Amino acid sequence: TYVLRYRGVKTNEASERLDGTVKDVNGNPIEGVRVDVAWPMPDGTTKIMPFWTDGNGVGHIYGVVGSNPYMQHNTVVLTVTTNLKTISRSTWWYRTRRLADGSAGFKTTVNDSTVHAGQIVTATSLARTSTGAPIVGLLVTFTWTLGSTTVKTTAYTDSTGRARSTYTVLSSTSRSTLYVKGSTTAYSINRSSTASFHRTD
Repeated sequence: TYVLRYRGVKTNEASERLDGTVKDVNGNPIEGVRVDVAWPMPDGTTKIMPFWTDGNGVGHIYGVVGSNPYMQHNTVVLTVTTNLKTISRSTWWYRTRRLADGSAGFKTTVNDSTVHAGQIVTATSLARTSTGAPIVGLLVTFTWTLGSTTVKTTAYTDSTGRARSTYTVLSSTSRSTLYVKGSTTAYSINRSSTASFHRTD
């Protein structure tokens, strides 16, 4: 497994962190394994940056971010060899503009806060800069908390800076207050916003 500290990063970030975890087929951590990380450099080349896992099977590297085009996906490849078997996994990051502070920069809403079974609820997250300009192509993760059930979806913001996710209310959907949270990362800052709704039938 792997985790980037931020997927959306600011220009010339000098220490974007990537953590990796290596486990065996039973889910147990493996210590002392070398993981080679192929990191895209500002000059267009790729640099191999290795780390070795600790007792928890975890290790990390720090990569450099340049001034490549905004919203361009930069692929990072992690490669590990154990028991003569080589496995590669990839992730990516992009350079983004900064969101405005508070709800002016990132806000999640629902089209209806009082719903009934069979109705489709649409959640919308709006991403804007401090000048009000939309941020296009920003990845948003929607987490629907529906009583004891959790559903996750992802979407990218469109030309108006809006990303959307839908949920169809079921007859079995909880009648407690329900929530949907939009989460994103821009300019090396994690942001989230939550909206709520409930059934009336």
